[in-house]
Amino acid sequence: PRFNLELEYVCGYQAQDPNSRGNLRFSSSGDIIYHTAAIGVVEHLDGTSHHHENSRQRYFKGHDDDIVCLTTDATAKFVATGQMQSEHERKVLPAVKVWDADSCREICTLGGFHKRAVTSVAFHPSGMRLLSVGNDDDHSVALWETNTGTWEDGKLLTTARGDKSTVLWAAFTPAEVGTLFVTGGVRHIRFWTLSGRSLKSKLGNREGKKLNTQICGTYVGRAEEGHRFLTGSAGGWINVWNTKTPDKKSLGTYESSILENMAKQDG
Repeated sequence: PRFNLELEYVCGYQAQDPNSRGNLRFSSSGDIIYHTAAIGVVEHLDGTSHHHENSRQRYFKGHDDDIVCLTTDATAKFVATGQMQSEHERKVLPAVKVWDADSCREICTLGGFHKRAVTSVAFHPSGMRLLSVGNDDDHSVALWETNTGTWEDGKLLTTARGDKSTVLWAAFTPAEVGTLFVTGGVRHIRFWTLSGRSLKSKLGNREGKKLNTQICGTYVGRAEEGHRFLTGSAGGWINVWNTKTPDKKSLGTYESSILENMAKQDG
């Protein structure tokens, strides 16, 4: 006999994949956004209990294979998710889906470039650009944009080869000039600038020392006040990086470590 099955409740959360970083978010209405298998989940808790009987879930079902990465924009109204290569449609390249956090409505598909999987996604602070990283041999990056801010018109702006080493994360900066975004991962960090439609990157260096794997990164401060980029390393260090304008030789150079500074202050 034939059966029509309906999804009743999703149990579990994708936390074991190497790229499952920053993939638990809150929507603008306070609901929890996460993913498991090929499903994007938006869960509302009534505050009385964490038992599933007291929660309501909404689902985004636009992917046809496992979701690998997830992020939201600054307003927490838009969600972007990237998937692995489909086992069902081998000729279709893995894509990024942009969808509405409240209704779970698919807004656009950003695809046709990445291979094997989309492993990292990040929104620009303005919400007008989106960055994605693929799982090809070069861990290529793609920059997407919207002119209206609705992402109904999302399109590809430019692409570039990334790093041969595994990329674990990607993050924009708020700068108007200089470093646009940063990618990092296994024993490397790259600082990216955009000129017209041309992306260029520079490897970060730590004054001749070998760089540990950089497992996460973000900026602190505001652009007008002079922000800094921080990364957390596998060795337990929080590193501070320079992200000045491209014509400065110091772009992408290691400035200091918070733990090193603390040790110096302690004598």
